[in-house]
Amino acid sequence: METPILFYSPSSPYARKVLVHMHELGIVDQYQMEAVNPLKDSERIRAHNPLGKIPALVSEEGELIADSRTICYFLVESELGREAAYTSSKYRTFEAICDGVMDSAFSYVMETMRQEAEQSEFWKQRWIDSIENALNYLEDNMEHFTNQADCSFREVALGCALGYLDFRLIDLPWRGSRKKLASWFVEFSQRPSMKATKPANLT
Repeated sequence: METPILFYSPSSPYARKVLVHMHELGIVDQYQMEAVNPLKDSERIRAHNPLGKIPALVSEEGELIADSRTICYFLVESELGREAAYTSSKYRTFEAICDGVMDSAFSYVMETMRQEAEQSEFWKQRWIDSIENALNYLEDNMEHFTNQADCSFREVALGCALGYLDFRLIDLPWRGSRKKLASWFVEFSQRPSMKATKPANLT
C-alpha cells in the first residue's frame, strides 16, 4: 500500500475544511500533503482527478476521493465509524449553505481575476447578494445548528466559509449586524485546527 496523498491549496476554503478535520482527528502525519495551484498544475491534478479540482484525496489503495464534503465524511467515517459520519438532512442543508457561501465567494474572486473590461457587474452583484442572503439565514438559524464546543461538519464548513470571506473579500463587512456569527467565529477561530490551517497564497 502507498501513503495516501491529499492534493490541496493553502488558499482554498474547500481544502481547509479537509485539513481542519484532519487536524481534529489527529491524522495529518498519516498523509502525504501535496500543495498545488489548480490553474498552473491542472495536468498534474487531472492525472488523479479528471475534474482537475482540489482538494482530491488518493487513498492507500489508489482510490480517488473527490469533493471536500465527500472527503470529510470519508475521513470521519474511516477514523470514528459510520455512526460518527451520519448527519440528518437538516444539518446537511446547513452545511450546504455554508459551502454555498464559499461557492459564491470563490466565483466572485475568479471573476475579479479577469480583465476589468471583461468582468460582469451583474454576476459579481449576484454572488454578493447570495453571500449576504446566506449569511442572514445562517445568523438567524445558527443556534439551532451549531455548538461552540463541537467541531462537526457544519461548524467546520461555517468556520471555513467565514474565514474565506476575511481572506479574499476583505472589503465585505459581513459582520455588520450579524453579532451571533461574528461572536461565534471569534471563538471558533481559536481552535488549534483553525490556527494551523489559516489560508495563505501558494508561493
